[in-house]
Amino acid sequence: ITTIWVNKPYTEILIENSKAVINALNQKTPVIQQTTKAESINVIYVLLALVVGISLGMAVGVLIKK
Repeated sequence: ITTIWVNKPYTEILIENSKAVINALNQKTPVIQQTTKAESINVIYVLLALVVGISLGMAVGVLIKK
């Protein structure tokens, strides 16, 4: 994010650049929140698959042992 510094006080340029950075960061916030939500759902599926896999493995092991 750049603004050419010509015939303006430097502080005005800094303020404009700061506003542009803040606006850019505010636009990306929902994407970060969506990613966090998607990651938490993925973690739930992974843990559920792990529990189901262990349960099925133990059940098959018991059946084979008999």
